[in-house]
Amino acid sequence: MGDGAEWIDGLYQRCYYDSIRIVDWYHACEHLAGLARQTFGEANRQGQQWLNKRKNQLWRGEIQSVVKALKQLDLNPADRNRETNYFSKHARAMTYFETHPHTD
Repeated sequence: MGDGAEWIDGLYQRCYYDSIRIVDWYHACEHLAGLARQTFGEANRQGQQWLNKRKNQLWRGEIQSVVKALKQLDLNPADRNRETNYFSKHARAMTYFETHPHTD
């Protein structure tokens, strides 16, 4: 488990290549929350709705839907590319529902 940092990816590939790689939920959601604030402003209802929908998609492993939504945000191209790449690159490590299907 890690946040998707390059150095963690390198360590995983060298030492734990046969393990299940998971990008931790908190950090993935932190990326989405930052984008919601950047796009909709602080404590904005529309932004909160957008964030909740993306978090639900993320939990269900619908990374392509998340990426599609990110591409529609009014962001500068560098931020958009960085964030879409983060989710696309780590999609296989964001299998939250598969590894923890029960949310009691």
